[in-house]
Amino acid sequence: MSKPDDKETAPATIECHVCKKRIPASEAASPEGHVYVLYFCGGDCRAEWERGHAHETQRDFEKRSGVKRD
Repeated sequence: MSKPDDKETAPATIECHVCKKRIPASEAASPEGHVYVLYFCGGDCRAEWERGHAHETQRDFEKRSGVKRD
């Protein structure tokens, strides 16, 4: 008798965090934060997200690491 597979399988496609386009999970860029993972269809969407969140990302980095970057 076989056991059910307890592992969760990754979705075949996921949604880009910026443009919401469906992309193959195997091709998505996925920078991991300390609590979350975001997926982007490519460098342009990732750069757009980073521009919009640069201050917040910098503040979070300094808070977690204790290192202040200039």
